Amino acid sequence: MKTLLADDHPLMHEGVRQALSQREPPVEIVDAHDYPSLFAQTVLRRANVA
Repeated sequence: MKTLLADDHPLMHEGVRQALSQREPPVEIVDAHDYPSLFAQTVLRRANVA
């Protein structure tokens, strides 16, 4: 599973990232730290955002 993790608060972002990285099966995490990087990642990866 691919997950686009978007949060501008570093502590929250890292906590969610850590929780996702411990899941089985493994989760591919793509990071976005602000709106411009979120938008860029969705366009770059042609994300199906739900």
